Amino acid sequence: MRAARPNVVKTAGKSVAAKTPRTPAAQVKTQRSIAKIGMAGSMGALFVSGFFKFHGSKPLHIYSGFGLLAFSLWHHFLNQPKSKSKTWSYPADRANFTSRFS
Repeated sequence: MRAARPNVVKTAGKSVAAKTPRTPAAQVKTQRSIAKIGMAGSMGALFVSGFFKFHGSKPLHIYSGFGLLAFSLWHHFLNQPKSKSKTWSYPADRANFTSRFS
């Protein structure tokens, strides 16, 4: 019995494994990893440019700070839930509503 071959596409006489389409969940997972690596890299650049003084350390410190902010925002928005949660509102029987602080 012959073993099953993976998806193989022949292009210009060469066999190339066909790329399987990535699911959106896998893409988000990859983007989260990239955001974490970017935050770690910019944090390292901030550390190096803050403690060790060398030519160009001030601009590096400023740009890596902006990079850390950008990667942090990207990381934050990647980790938000897909659907919006219901916002808090007063109960239907508002006349009998009492605050726990009053």
